[in-house]
Amino acid sequence: GPIAGAGNVANLVVNTPGTYTLNITEANGCLGTTNYVVTQDITVPTAAITNNSNATVLTCTQTAISLTASGANTYSWSNGTTTVGTNAAVSVSTPGTYTVTATGTNGCQDTEVLTITQNTTAPIAGITNNTSATQLTCSLTSISLTATGGGTYSWSNGTAVVSTNANLTVTTPGTYTVTVTSAINGCTATSTVIITQNTTASLAAISAVPNTAVLTCTTTSIALTASGGGTYAWVSGSTNLGSNSSINVTTPGTYTVTVTGANGCTATASSVITQNISAPTPAITSVPNTTILTCSTTSISLTATGGISYSWSNGSTVVGTNATLAVTLPGTYTVTVTGANGCTATASNTITQNITTPVAGIFNASNTNELTCTQTSINVNANGGLTYAWSNGT
Repeated sequence: GPIAGAGNVANLVVNTPGTYTLNITEANGCLGTTNYVVTQDITVPTAAITNNSNATVLTCTQTAISLTASGANTYSWSNGTTTVGTNAAVSVSTPGTYTVTATGTNGCQDTEVLTITQNTTAPIAGITNNTSATQLTCSLTSISLTATGGGTYSWSNGTAVVSTNANLTVTTPGTYTVTVTSAINGCTATSTVIITQNTTASLAAISAVPNTAVLTCTTTSIALTASGGGTYAWVSGSTNLGSNSSINVTTPGTYTVTVTGANGCTATASSVITQNISAPTPAITSVPNTTILTCSTTSISLTATGGISYSWSNGSTVVGTNATLAVTLPGTYTVTVTGANGCTATASNTITQNITTPVAGIFNASNTNELTCTQTSINVNANGGLTYAWSNGT
């Protein structure tokens, strides 16, 4: 029979809550009733997202963000294009808009959205060379470097960290790399500078003109010239002699030059200058051993010794340049003797002459000039001389 109120059908679709009464009329006209109470649960869950990482920006140090959904029974995470998770927790490692759909036990759903961004921009690492030099030398023993572009810095020489400050003082050669870390996103960048070193000392040398180390009577000065550097400093003992490459030496001593190269490195060289100004010791010998020219000794040979060269003078002119001089005229003969060191000394020898003719006389002891039968010999004696030679004229 008909169903009173809701419809005259055996089946009924209910979409609203309420008490539904079923009236059934039997064929015999009897009426039976029953009630069916329909309730409704359409409470929407409250979706929520807990940001466990407390960050919404992915960086070089924050490479993942942990999110946890709550408020429902099941969950579905989406990045806008695809489902990225069906658990309450999800780990986000790429930027995007993340939506969680929370489904309650009654099938009702709610959504919550969280936008994750990303900042992985590297800093611009730079190195300022405060010294404006990349080579260590003997005069430049340190180079000051300053890193820029970051929040924190770490300097390495290739094998070890040498500083964590922005400023670095370099005293040894090497390749220095600074790692610059951004204070904002933790991203890093590097910059490198190569520091070389030139501490090679100059090759100091001294040459002498003339090529000797001995001052003599003929070599009264020696020019010493230094080489091997950019600048020079000469000293002898505690006396500074100048900064020219050459000096003129006139007194004996030890002369030292400090040679400074373009790199500030120094080297020294020394030259010991001695002096020999000892005069020779001249001597004169004569052959024959006399100083008097006579009618029989018409020449006297004078020989000088004590040197390597000789010059004979008679007081007015040079009469010989050999060691030996033949003297045939009286006078004072002076020899100037020159030693190997150029020093001179003199010696003299005075030669006199005696060529006075003797007065010859004959004494006739027999007092006759005529030989006879009775005067068979005449005794004649010569006088006035030392030796005598008689002649009969033939």
